[in-house]
Parts: sequence; C-alpha cells; structure tokens
Amino acid sequence: MLDRRLQYFLAVAREGSFSRAADVLHVAQPAVSRQVALLEAELGVQLLERGPGGVKPTDAGRRLVERGGALERDATTLRDELLAYGDGRRGRVAVGYSTSLGYGTAPAIVAALRERLPDVEVRPELRPTPELAGAVQRGALDLALARSVPDAGDALERVVVRREALGVLLDAGHPLAAAAAPGQPLPLGALAGVPISLHDRAANPGHHDFVVAACRAAGFEPRLVAPATPFDPAYGALLGAGAVSLVGESAQDGTPAPLVWRRLRDAPPVEISLLVRRGEASPVVLRVAAAVRAAAVASGWVSA
Repeated sequence: MLDRRLQYFLAVAREGSFSRAADVLHVAQPAVSRQVALLEAELGVQLLERGPGGVKPTDAGRRLVERGGALERDATTLRDELLAYGDGRRGRVAVGYSTSLGYGTAPAIVAALRERLPDVEVRPELRPTPELAGAVQRGALDLALARSVPDAGDALERVVVRREALGVLLDAGHPLAAAAAPGQPLPLGALAGVPISLHDRAANPGHHDFVVAACRAAGFEPRLVAPATPFDPAYGALLGAGAVSLVGESAQDGTPAPLVWRRLRDAPPVEISLLVRRGEASPVVLRVAAAVRAAAVASGWVSA
C-alpha cells in the first residue's frame, strides 16, 4: 500500500541508511529496499541516491520529504476511515418507523444510536405501518421498527426490542377513568360493550388482530368504531366521547392533557420489533441492529 511505501521511504530519508531505517521500523532490510523501489517505480522518479556518505534524497525525494509527513498522516487517516466502513463503525442507515412509535420508542432508539455510533449517519424515516416490511425487504429501508408484527415473512427477521404494558386511553371524564386510580390496573373485561376506537385492519393488520384477540381472550367481542382519520396523533375521537383506545404504555408520551392512560390487567404485552433482512451482509446495518438491541436491553425494554 502507498502509505507503507511512503512510511519506509521517509524512514530511510530520516536515517540516511536502509539498515538503520529497517531497525527503526522493526523489519528486514530487504523489505525496506523493496518498498522504496516500488514507490520509485510507481511514481516514475528516483527518490534516493546512494553515495559514500550513505543515502540521501534526490531533489524529488526532498520534495516528498517536505510533503510526506502530511501525506502519511492523510493516508493513515484514510485507511482508518475505510476500515471503519468495512467493520460498520461508519456508514449510513435508514431506519423506518410508524407514527405510533414516534412518541417515545423511535426517538429513544435514534438518540441511543447516535450516542453509541457517532460516526454512523442514522436517517429516521416515518412511514405507514403496512409499508415498513416491504421497504426493508426491497432495500428502500435498511431497518424498521414496527408494532405488533405477527410474522415478518421468510425474507425478514423479527427481533423484539420492546415489550410494554397494554393499557386503555380514554377521556378523563369517562366513567372507567375513575374506576381505577393511576397505578391500579383496570380489568380488560371492563371494556366489554365499551366502544373501542381502532383503525381499519388494512392500516395495521398486526395491531388490529392483536386488539381483537386480546378482547376475545378476556371473554368478550370488542365493539369497534373506526376513527375519522387513519391515525390521529391527538386522539381527537376520544375527547369528550365514550370511546376508548387500547395502546401501549409509551403512548402516554404524546397524550394530550384531557386524556388519561390506565394499565389493563390480564392483558398481553404490546411488542415492538426491529425488522432486519435475513442474511443481511452490510457491516453497518448489522452493527446498528446490534446497537438497537443493546439499547433496548439497557433501557429495560427487553431482557438480555
């Protein structure tokens, strides 16, 4: 490599001797001679001349000595940067997430990645939940965070990075809000007959099926009502209304003041997963995926 040839040349120029340069470099003298000869052949100019007093640079060699230190440092820096790309310490990764994960999970993950991998450019991308898996599979996204993914398919691997308590979000004036004080779980069965605001299944099949299955496991068929919009970050359909919504604990981070969240008893946890392509070969994507998992463990979201 050019940086090694340059290093050997500069050592000979400083020491005025191939043998002393070899001693300083802790290599055999023939190796030093060969590297200098290769450098001269590559540049097409003689850099050193041998005389009775030893070895001294030619005019071209003196110019290289003047600039060589900076070139050597630049070459070393460039080599280190390239190695960092090779092992995933540098690079660029697009991480997709859905709107519902924008309250606490996705921002926390992105912040942890930027702290743990400062030389990796993490590009968060907000996308509808149904698009996430396909975007990762075809390479439009490198990774994705998704809620309630029952099956990632043969092309993707699903890694659970957060399990959070399921709760009910409702207006503070709703009768059920007073039925359980903060910190006291509310039985899931108490929602029997209560309108549950839930998006159409096509918007997020996994979460839709999760809510319906949880209600049926509690012994009742949910009374579902569709919100006016596919996703309303302000939960406007719940304000001053009798409807409630089943959401994970992290949804509290974006809950407007008139609404309260109550934990549900005997309810399954909400799972948030990282979607990764099976057989992923990109060093930076693999390093970021591992860092997401490590950050999730450090946050207490999942066990080690």
